[in-house]
Amino acid sequence: MLRLLLTLSLLMKQSERTCSVLQRSAGLLAWLAIPLNGYSPFFCPIFSKVNGYAPFFNRVLWIFLAFLTLFYTVFSGWVCSVLYNVVGSSIPRRTHSGSYTHAGPEIGVASTKAFTAQVTVLALMALGMARVRRSLTKARFEKLVTALAAIPAKMEETLQTSDFIREFSGIFTYARNFIYLGRGYNYPVALEGALKLKEISYIHAEGYPAAEMKHGPIALIDQEMPVVVVAPNNKTMYDKVVSNIHEIKARQGRVVAIVTRGDTVIRDLADYSIEIPDAEECFVPLLAVIPLQLLAYYIATIKGCNVDQPRNLAKSVTVE
Repeated sequence: MLRLLLTLSLLMKQSERTCSVLQRSAGLLAWLAIPLNGYSPFFCPIFSKVNGYAPFFNRVLWIFLAFLTLFYTVFSGWVCSVLYNVVGSSIPRRTHSGSYTHAGPEIGVASTKAFTAQVTVLALMALGMARVRRSLTKARFEKLVTALAAIPAKMEETLQTSDFIREFSGIFTYARNFIYLGRGYNYPVALEGALKLKEISYIHAEGYPAAEMKHGPIALIDQEMPVVVVAPNNKTMYDKVVSNIHEIKARQGRVVAIVTRGDTVIRDLADYSIEIPDAEECFVPLLAVIPLQLLAYYIATIKGCNVDQPRNLAKSVTVE
């Protein structure tokens, strides 16, 4: 896998710029991670640059639109690579290169493990580009690889919060709306958490960058509005997240916080705090998303919703 991603990185190095056709929050995490490792992708609705590079991140949804986009990028001279789950699918056969996530078939319409698999592969891609471009020192590169290898064991630890989440989830079945907040890498995690809640519990939920809380969402906060804050400890944004939580509590908002194990500051502020193991900042989303998926799952099951086959949703969309 790493050898393949290094090959893709060499292709990217030859390109003047890269364009990402993003698959929801997994692609947004890549958009945040890749510049930090020495490359700067951008959003471009029309692909006119010849010899550019366009990575596709697709699970199963939006197949029709993905085909249209893929056809236009190849026709315009872009080198296209795909991250896909199902071996032998139509889209991978029409790209120049790519990587399968091998997450396996998923019964539920609302995908969970495919998100985690995509983020992992995209992290490897970012590391591969950093290695080729020498934007990381050897020591830092090896430290990040070791940290990524330790994530599965930390996921097992995170899953132990399942019983605690189930205990308090029933309190929020009354809610008609949720707000999810996160900063930096954790903003896409907030988007993913909100998406899962609305998909399977039918509760309206929106994810916002925590920095933009005062630009609209704060007007919605009261005692009837639960706010989920992804707030792991980090050096640059922790104090700002604490400030966000103070603002929420001052308006009687109910706070569910995802915190790093051992955090006492946010634990004392939040109504409910879910602890995750400490990890490198760029890999925290792999851990933080698990409690959010569990929270959505337990709220939905307590409400009696069908979590595998939510209403009005299909596993694939093949029409425009």
